[in-house]
Amino acid sequence: MSQRPPVSGVARNPFIGLRASEMQTVPLGITIASLAPEAKGVLMCRVNGEWLLRESWESETLYGDVIEWYDVPQDNDTLRGVLQIAAIVAINYFFPGLTPFQLFAASFAASTALNLLLPPTQQERNSPQRTGDNFTASLSGNEARLDQPIWKICGRREINPPFACQPYYEYRARPDAVDANLDHDQYFYALYAVGVGNYDVIAKIANTPISRFGDVLVARYLPPGTAPTGVLANVTTATEVSGQILESGRFVGGFAACAAQRTCAAIGIDIAATRGLGNGGDPRTVSWRVDFRPINDFGQVLGPWQTLATESRTGYTATPQRWSYRYELSTGSPPLLATAQRVEVRVVRTDVQDTSAGALHELAWIGLRAYLAEPAPLNADTAHYEVVMRASSQLSNLSSRDLRLIVQGYCRTWTPGGGWDIEDAIRNPAWWMLDLATSPTWGINKPDERIDLQSFYELALLCDERQDRFDWVFDSATSAWDALQLIARTCRSRVFRRNGVLSVARDELVTVPVTAFAPRNCKPGMQINETHRTRKTPDAIVIEYQDHRTWEWTEIECALPGVTSPTNPVRKRIEGVVGAKHAEREGRYEAANLLYRTRQVQFTTEMQGMLPAYMSPVDFVGDVRGYGTSGDVVNVSGNVLQLSDQPDYSLGELYITLIKPDGIPAQEILVSPGSNPYEVILATAPGFTISVEDGLTERTKYLLGPKDLVKIIAIEDGGRDDQGVQLYRLTGVIDDERVHAADVSLLPGPGEIQDPIGNPDDSDSEGGGGGGLLVVPRIDDAEWDAITNSTVDTTDLAITVTFDKNGALHVDVLAMGTTLNYLPSGQWNLYGPIEPSLAGQYEIRATLTLSTDWPTSDNEFTGTLDTWQTLDVDRVWELRNHYVDSSDPRQAIRFVRFEIREAATEIVQDAGTLQLFTFFDAGPGGSGGG
Repeated sequence: MSQRPPVSGVARNPFIGLRASEMQTVPLGITIASLAPEAKGVLMCRVNGEWLLRESWESETLYGDVIEWYDVPQDNDTLRGVLQIAAIVAINYFFPGLTPFQLFAASFAASTALNLLLPPTQQERNSPQRTGDNFTASLSGNEARLDQPIWKICGRREINPPFACQPYYEYRARPDAVDANLDHDQYFYALYAVGVGNYDVIAKIANTPISRFGDVLVARYLPPGTAPTGVLANVTTATEVSGQILESGRFVGGFAACAAQRTCAAIGIDIAATRGLGNGGDPRTVSWRVDFRPINDFGQVLGPWQTLATESRTGYTATPQRWSYRYELSTGSPPLLATAQRVEVRVVRTDVQDTSAGALHELAWIGLRAYLAEPAPLNADTAHYEVVMRASSQLSNLSSRDLRLIVQGYCRTWTPGGGWDIEDAIRNPAWWMLDLATSPTWGINKPDERIDLQSFYELALLCDERQDRFDWVFDSATSAWDALQLIARTCRSRVFRRNGVLSVARDELVTVPVTAFAPRNCKPGMQINETHRTRKTPDAIVIEYQDHRTWEWTEIECALPGVTSPTNPVRKRIEGVVGAKHAEREGRYEAANLLYRTRQVQFTTEMQGMLPAYMSPVDFVGDVRGYGTSGDVVNVSGNVLQLSDQPDYSLGELYITLIKPDGIPAQEILVSPGSNPYEVILATAPGFTISVEDGLTERTKYLLGPKDLVKIIAIEDGGRDDQGVQLYRLTGVIDDERVHAADVSLLPGPGEIQDPIGNPDDSDSEGGGGGGLLVVPRIDDAEWDAITNSTVDTTDLAITVTFDKNGALHVDVLAMGTTLNYLPSGQWNLYGPIEPSLAGQYEIRATLTLSTDWPTSDNEFTGTLDTWQTLDVDRVWELRNHYVDSSDPRQAIRFVRFEIREAATEIVQDAGTLQLFTFFDAGPGGSGGG
C-alpha cells in the first residue's frame, strides 16, 4: 500500500479547521511556499496542526502532510485574533522552554498591546427612522461592477443583474394629478446589463413577478444592439449634491455636473420643499435661481456665471414636495453653449424664508444630474433590461428591494448533415462547450476545422437522452480552458487538444481498447498503486448543488454501494448542476468511483504514448510476475506462432492478444501448446499479417494471460531518453463497469422530464409592469322609480340596468320622454374601471324575486334570468311599461336579485336586490328615479 500524499487547502477562518473535502492532493518534495494562494488579507499557514512562521515555509512537503492556508480579512476584530495567534507562534519560536505561567504572561502582554493598536469594534447604535409619505425606490440588490467582465449566462439561471450605467431619479407629477405643481413622485430609471448574447428573460422583484407591481411603469428586455427608450444611458448624478438647505441670498455650489473627459448636453436640477408649503391657512411661495459656468477637465473656470433659470412654486400642503427640471445647454433655442462642455452649477434661494413658528417654508437642493453629450458606452453584444418605476408604499416597503431575472441563454447547435443552426434556448452542456469554443464575442473563436465537431454532436445527443444540463453564470474573469472543463464536468466529460484539434471525451463504459501497453513497449518502472480502505476512508459523497427552485446551495447524500448509515462523508460541490435528480446521479457515480476504481497505473513509453487520448481505454499488462506475460512473435507458420517468452498454462486456458501494426489490439484468440515450450497454436487465424524481425519493422507484440482495461486520465511529457527519443508518461485508472451502472436506475424513462422548470406567470409584463386594478364586486340594494302623468306624457316608461364589461353599473330611467342616466359610485367594481379580460373572470346571475302588474300587464321585462353569464360583455335587464291610453293609472314592479361570483372558484363575491318601479298616474305628476 502506498503512503498518503500531502494535501493542502484554503479557508478564511483560522479557528475552524478544514474538512477533508476541502483538501487537494499536492506534489511531494516541493516547498510549502510554492503552494501559497493569492490572499486579500493576512495569509497564515498551519502544517499538521502547528502554525508556521513565514521563514519556515521553505521546507518541503512530506508524505502525510496536511497543509492549511488561512486568508483572513483585514478588519480589526479578525486581524486582532490572527495577530494574537501569530504572537503566540513567535513567542514559542523565539523563547522555547517557557513555563506555563511565563507563556501566559507573555501572551497577555501581546494581547494588551494588540487591543491598544486595534481596539475592538463598537456596536453601532440604531439610527432614528424617517417617517412620512415620501417614498424612495432603489433596488439595493443590484450594483455596478466596475472593471469587471460582462456576464455570460449559460443555460437557465436566476441573477441579480448589475447596472449597465448609472441609475438616476426624477421627480414629476402623475398624469392624473389634480395639481401639477404639487405631489410630485419620485421615478427611478435604471438600465441593467443582462449578459453577452441573447436571452429569454422573466423579471421579478425579490420573489414576486414584476408584473404584480402597479408602480413599475416600464420593464422591458432589450436584445443585443437594441437601444433603451424609457431610460437614458448617458446620465450621471453628482454625489456632491445631497440635500443642502438653501438659505435666502446664499449660493450653494458650484458643483461639477460631470466628471472629467465628459461634456453636458443638458442639466437636471432637483429641488425640494422638505416640510411642505404654507403657514396656518395660507399658501406660501418659494423661488430660486440656477447658475452655471463652463470649466475644463482640471476644474479651471473658462467663463463667467450665467443664469440658467429662475423658478418658483406656490402651494399649501403639509406633504414634502419635490420637483425636477431639465435645462438644455447646447441644443436650446438659443443655445446657452456653442458646444457641449463640462460645467459647474450653483443654486441660490431668491425669496425671504418665513421662519415663524408653524411655517412650512424650507427649501433644499437635493439633486444634480448631467445629461451627457457623449453617446452611452453600451456594449453592442450585450442584452440589457430597462426599468422605470414610481416610488410608492408598494415598492419602497419591500423587505428586499432587488431586481432578479430568470434568464435562459441562447446558443447555436450543429448537425453533421446540416451544419450550424440558428440560436435557440439551450441547456445542453455539449452545445455550451461548442459555443464557448467557436464564439467570437465571449469564446475563443476557433474555426470549425480545429474542432472535433462530431464528438461534441454525439455527446450532445447523449446529454439530451440522459437530461444532463448545464446552468451557470460566468461572472468573473477566468480562462477559456477552465471554463470548458467546468462545463464538461456536468456531463462527466473533459475537453482536450489532440494534434491541435479540440475534442471532448466522456467517462463511460467502453470495452474496446485503442492500444495495449506491456513491459515490451514501456520503460522499466511500470507502477500499479492501489488505495486500501481504512477507518478514515469516506463512506459517502455529499453533493452540493444550487437548486433551480430556491437558487440556494442544497445537499444530497449518496452513500457508497453497500453502506446503509454513512458516518464519514466527504463533500463535493458541482457547479452548473441545478436539478436534484441530475445531482443525485452525479453523486452515485462519484460514490461508485470512490469504491470501485481504487487502482491507478503509471508508465512511460515512447511514441506509442500518442495513440490514446484522454479517457481512451487501453489494455494493460503490468511488470509483475504471474500477473500476465507479454513479448514478441519470433516466427509464424500458418496458425503456429513461436513466442519470445515461454507461456504458462498452469492457470487454465490461455488467450493471446496480438497487437496490430497500427497499435490496436486484435480480438483475443484461444491458444494451445505447440511442439516446444515457446510454441503456441492459434484456434483461429489472426486476421492480419504478423510481422517478424526483418530489419525494417518491429516484430508483432502480444499479451498473454490476464490483463486490465485501463482508462487514460493523463498524458504528460516524459522527457527524453539517452538517445534523445521523446518519451510520454501516462496515468490511467483500472476501470470497473459498476461505476457506470451506479446511476442507471435514476435515468429518465420514456416521456419523463426530470427536474422540470416552471416559469412564473409574467405574461403581462412586456413593455411595462403593473398588476392592474383590484376587482372587488359590489352590489348595493337600491330602489329605482319611473313615474309620470299619463295625460301629459304619452311615451313608454322604462328602467334599464346595465352591468358593463368595464366594471360599471348603469341605470337609465326613461320618463317624460327623457332618459336620465345614473352611475352608482363604485359599482359594480368598487375600485373603478377595469379591462374586459379581467371582468371575464367573473360571472353574474339575475333572479326575479317579485313581479307585480296592476291593473293590466301591458309591459315587458327583458334580460336573462337564472343563468350565470360572464361579465366580459355588457349584461342588460329592462322593465318597460308601454303607454296605452290616459284614462287609467297603472304600474309594474320587479324585484331582481343580482349575484356576482368568481368563475374559477364559483364563490359568490357579492349580491344585492334592485327594486324597479314604473307608474302611470292619471293626475298631475312627473318623472324621477331613486
